[in-house]
Amino acid sequence: MERIKYLDGLRAIAAFTVLGNHIATLFFPGMFNYNEATAHFSKEILFSTTPLFALINGQTAVIIFFILSGYLIGNKYFLSKNNDVLIRTVFRKYLTLFLPCLFSMIVGYIIVRFSLTAADKVNPGYRLWLFTPSLKDAIYRGVIGIFKGGSLNTYNVSLWTIIYEVRGTLIAVALLAIFGKYKIRYAIYVLFILLSKKDFYALHILCFVVGVILNDLNVNAKFNYKIFKNPVLHVFLLASGFILTIYPVTIINEHKFLYGLMQKYSGNNDVIYRITGVVMIFFVLLNSITMQKILGSKFLSKIGEVSFSIYIIHLSVLATLSSYIFLILNKRLNYNYSASIAILVSFLIIYVIAVLIHRYINLKGIKMANFICEKMLNNE
Repeated sequence: MERIKYLDGLRAIAAFTVLGNHIATLFFPGMFNYNEATAHFSKEILFSTTPLFALINGQTAVIIFFILSGYLIGNKYFLSKNNDVLIRTVFRKYLTLFLPCLFSMIVGYIIVRFSLTAADKVNPGYRLWLFTPSLKDAIYRGVIGIFKGGSLNTYNVSLWTIIYEVRGTLIAVALLAIFGKYKIRYAIYVLFILLSKKDFYALHILCFVVGVILNDLNVNAKFNYKIFKNPVLHVFLLASGFILTIYPVTIINEHKFLYGLMQKYSGNNDVIYRITGVVMIFFVLLNSITMQKILGSKFLSKIGEVSFSIYIIHLSVLATLSSYIFLILNKRLNYNYSASIAILVSFLIIYVIAVLIHRYINLKGIKMANFICEKMLNNE
């Protein structure tokens, strides 16, 4: 199945946002904690309470990744209506994840084993890589541990999302295998949404089902009404979705106007706001040729293709090369200039490494997954 370029472009935006999130955590912590004492420039704390938060909104980026996964699972199924596709999806999910994840864990082990991190020298509160390492533990986490959940994977904390990828995939596949060919699936969708608990885990798993629903409606001609193509509706949904997705992660008593009301009536359940906002934006993307062209540009789609590689390696680069570059520059330049240059160089380094990981590890994993799936299905 050919890649959908505008979805790759959406992945690129999400990858940039996750990267921005962790860059801000390292160099500009005031963007998150609303604490002027930790800020390095006067407007830094505005990021935690204004639309500028969109640039570092890692929570929404993760939701985008999850909904995208569910959407593509649905896309493979509804275009073929073949349960073999679902079997392949389950096996390919693990086989395409474990090689890059294992690689990431071993890189993390090397960083800790040889004390290569300098992140704590940039930001004393950034102490992700300071613990006693074990190669056996790193390998176990890369092959099995990240798929079981539990404690954070200390060699690469970004991989907390993998357990959601695995379990969300299993739930989406099971739902389609049982109900995918029957109209009752629409009632099951509604029931699933209503029964989802309003906690962090359940809502993130729900994202995969939401992705399936969006694809079901799109593929099965539910979005063909003229009203859905209306530019005015698109502008309204994009604006509304944007406002919902950037609900501040920092809960303070100084939110005014709209965010103050949202905070008051949500019980601070920001995940619900973000999912709703992403669905609105996703709806527009599926119905707007203009938006598809923008996100399907060669620049964004190419970055989107290597977005998972960016995701698994960026923290390792930030903890080592980025931090060392900053420390060297900071001997001659002020903090903000040093951080800005280090960040720009980091983007280039991370992209180059991500391309290499994608070419020599990710694609190998995909090829291996396809080979094993073919063997298994042909032997049935």
